[in-house]
Amino acid sequence: MLKEKLRNLMGVAAGSALLAIGEGSARICTMLTLILVSRKFGVSTLGSLALAQTMAIYIALGIDAGARHIGARLIAAWPDKVTPVLQRMQAKRKLLALIAVPLGLIYAIAGPIPQDARLMVSLYALAVAPYCLSLDWVLWGAKRYGSLSMSRALVSVLSLAALVLAVFFGADPRWAIPVAAGIGYAGSAAYSRWQTGRTFQQGPDRATALPPDIVTDTRWKAVLVLGAALACNQAFNNIDSLLLGALTNLQQVGLYNSAYRLLTALLGVYYLLTTSLYPRIAEVSPENRSGKKLRSYLVGLFLAGTLPALLVMHFSRKIIVGIYGQNFAQGAPMVAILILALPLDFVTSFCGVTLVAWGMSRRVLIATASAAAVNIGANFYLIPRYGGLGASWATLISYMVLLVIMLAMLPWQTPASRPSAVVKIES
Repeated sequence: MLKEKLRNLMGVAAGSALLAIGEGSARICTMLTLILVSRKFGVSTLGSLALAQTMAIYIALGIDAGARHIGARLIAAWPDKVTPVLQRMQAKRKLLALIAVPLGLIYAIAGPIPQDARLMVSLYALAVAPYCLSLDWVLWGAKRYGSLSMSRALVSVLSLAALVLAVFFGADPRWAIPVAAGIGYAGSAAYSRWQTGRTFQQGPDRATALPPDIVTDTRWKAVLVLGAALACNQAFNNIDSLLLGALTNLQQVGLYNSAYRLLTALLGVYYLLTTSLYPRIAEVSPENRSGKKLRSYLVGLFLAGTLPALLVMHFSRKIIVGIYGQNFAQGAPMVAILILALPLDFVTSFCGVTLVAWGMSRRVLIATASAAAVNIGANFYLIPRYGGLGASWATLISYMVLLVIMLAMLPWQTPASRPSAVVKIES
């Protein structure tokens, strides 16, 4: 038993280390891109980039819906069924891309965003299109963390390299930034497809030979339910930028996102752990799925996020000025508020990953939809009064709501100990 636990811990550590190489490179390149844009072009251009990147996140989510997570989970559970899972999920992702990309473009052209940002956001919406060809989710489910790490890194590395060349030749940032992003997405997709082709031999799709779980979980209903949950989670995390763009100006968007990026940079390190844990959590047998076994982990995660949060809050002004320059000093109070969400996110992210891995997507949907509703309502009230500072408070408040609901949604009893009438694992 002890040897098995040590093996599992070593596997998680090795997976996290491999992901850290690529994810760390991606985070560094993303921060360098923000620093380059902020210092070369100013707060307003950074605000336009923040709106464009937020739009890109929603388009990518529209392409994935729940296909990425479900596909990775099925491949982890049925490693000999890679080909049929891949074919079914990719067909859905390509169809969803034909819907998500045009909708993003329509929002960029006619939606409530500042006029100066429309060209960049419109081109960025088109730049995300190659993502529908990416097979990084297959590598994720197969625990090919080295290849997954490289695929993720290429998005930011290629984008930064292309942008540096564009700046060197004096290109207009309104089109140079989206074109650079498109190069990153296309390069990453090509690499993931190459690695998947090398790793797996794709044979004919024989639906009759598939386990019932795969047949059920690759249907549109399962994909869209999880997609709705993930969309609510994304609205909870990123709707602030879009609302700031609609209700204030590009300067407030730029200041808020310069602060929010510091939070996401720290969370990125933690997400390495949850990403490598996801396939392993999915392998836990139904009779062992209980929140009681997670209590010590949840407490440890909260404490692990508290110390760095307090340090960043104390040195918030020095940090933001040191990274972005003196023009961003007004963002220091936003950093001090947002960073308090760090320990809360450590716990809520772990709960969300666990529920999705255990096939409890509807519970995630309830939790994230409730928190997103609180976030949107708080933003509509606070942003017109306090701008980016109001958005920061709205984020912190909604994190508290999400924490309470996520903890309530965990299955605190194993199926064997529940009344027979409710012995059912959600799909």
